[in-house]
Amino acid sequence: MPPDFAPHIVRVRPGHTAQEWVRRTVAELKEDDPLRPVTLVAPNYYAGRQARWVLARDGGYLNVRSMLLSDVATQVVSGLPAQEQPLTPVLEESAVRAAIHRFGGVLSPLAHHRTLHQTLLQLFRELRRQEVVFEGPVSEMARAALDTFVIFRELIGRYADRTRLRERATERLVSSQAIPRELVELGAFVVFLTPRLDPVDGRLLAALARWAPVRAAFAEFDDGDELANALPTQGANLFASELHRTGGVPTTALGVAEVPPPSIAVIRAPDPAEESREVIRSIARDLDGPSPVPLHRMAILYRQTDPYGPLVRDSLTFAGLPWSALEGRTLAESRPGRALLAALAIQQRDFAREAVLGFVDAAPSEQAGLPGSAWDRLSRAGPTSGCSG
Repeated sequence: MPPDFAPHIVRVRPGHTAQEWVRRTVAELKEDDPLRPVTLVAPNYYAGRQARWVLARDGGYLNVRSMLLSDVATQVVSGLPAQEQPLTPVLEESAVRAAIHRFGGVLSPLAHHRTLHQTLLQLFRELRRQEVVFEGPVSEMARAALDTFVIFRELIGRYADRTRLRERATERLVSSQAIPRELVELGAFVVFLTPRLDPVDGRLLAALARWAPVRAAFAEFDDGDELANALPTQGANLFASELHRTGGVPTTALGVAEVPPPSIAVIRAPDPAEESREVIRSIARDLDGPSPVPLHRMAILYRQTDPYGPLVRDSLTFAGLPWSALEGRTLAESRPGRALLAALAIQQRDFAREAVLGFVDAAPSEQAGLPGSAWDRLSRAGPTSGCSG
């Protein structure tokens, strides 16, 4: 395996540290070629989008895409002839119901309960993902569930679920004599903060590491909470063991990545008024600094509304800086929030008079120059007698 292909595994703290690790890793993989393709394997689409925003802000956004691991598997098998139909949620739920009815037994009295369907569906998904094999004696209800699971697997045998999709992708990567063309355009892989890895996920990532650089970062919480670190630790160990098994030994141990922490400044002031003014001066410096920070990316947080609320608002106003404050209220309690909720409720209430007037009363501006109370009186009065048209 070429040196630049050697996979890396690190542990990072979520937040700024993880974002900085992604930025540095993408820059290292691109080296002197900003157009070199890099694929971010994100835990969800929102995290992938956020990571790309960070890269766009720091200038490393070109030819970087974000995908889920299931999307990568789909891309790998896209060049193969279709072997199975996809297992849709509707088919999956139908198979659960059919398996319950076919098994009968102690499950018969509950066969029509949707709660049983949902519970068994979650159990069957977990059994397939974890590749669990039960041995030894179990309770009667557990045995009924396992026997129903056997029937369920027979019913879905000709369909491909997410686990089967990853298996097919892994098989293709392992059996290929050259890098699959569907993989070329994805470039290097940066896997970050994956909440959990199933056995098939570890095998897929190890197979990807045969053909492309793979950098993986798993969450590391430094508060000593073993429960919070359990799944990330399991995922990191699983990926490392799969790499060892296939000969792709990771070059980085499972230590915590060293990333510079965000800058923190401590201000000591004689009173709250001077403290507020010093915060405003810091905002002004950030606005005009060598790396300007826009106002919409700044926030002033305080624990006590009195006296900090009025002081901060007055200081921002005197400095000529625009500001927006919730003043301790939720967004739904603000006037724009109430107006939006009232507008959405109009159709739900079939354009009832009270629903329409609720929006008029909460609207940010008066309607046709009249306050909401005037519209209430007009709607109660009805059409003027003698008027036509």
